[in-house]
Amino acid sequence: MRPLVLLLVLPLLACSTAPLSREQMDDPELRTIHDAFERVVRKANEDPDVEWKSGWFGNVGIHLSGREQRGLCYEWQGLVYGGVKATVTSVGWEATGVTINSRTSSEHHAVVVWDPERIAREDLLDATRQAAAYVLDPWQRGEPDTYRLADWLSMPFLVRVAPRLEEPYPGR
Repeated sequence: MRPLVLLLVLPLLACSTAPLSREQMDDPELRTIHDAFERVVRKANEDPDVEWKSGWFGNVGIHLSGREQRGLCYEWQGLVYGGVKATVTSVGWEATGVTINSRTSSEHHAVVVWDPERIAREDLLDATRQAAAYVLDPWQRGEPDTYRLADWLSMPFLVRVAPRLEEPYPGR
């Protein structure tokens, strides 16, 4: 029984970094992007046709249920990317997908947004906490959680496969 409890608790321990509050978002462009992100997540959570799940328990429910459900991390990534891309472009920032632990049981996908005037795409994965690079990741709680990229990259309990940028999953 103990190994099962440990298996269920370990993923929860990996998420010790809190998302940024709106007050912590110094960039007006980031606040504008976050507003679009909030609208996307709210619309998904209010969708009468598709039930959006989040977190590890949501994943289990999606895999075991025959109902129309979404909420795997790559599905959230596609939804968020499609929903914020126009806003990101309009404020002069860029966006793409990011993954960590690819092709493992703890694989995770999200969207990264950044100010190309302050950090180059090729430098993103080495970004410091001060860099204008942020991750939009609603998977954990089904909420519009925004993290500094450097913080998000340090969240996994164990990194088995290095993070990489990727083309976002095409949302529906």
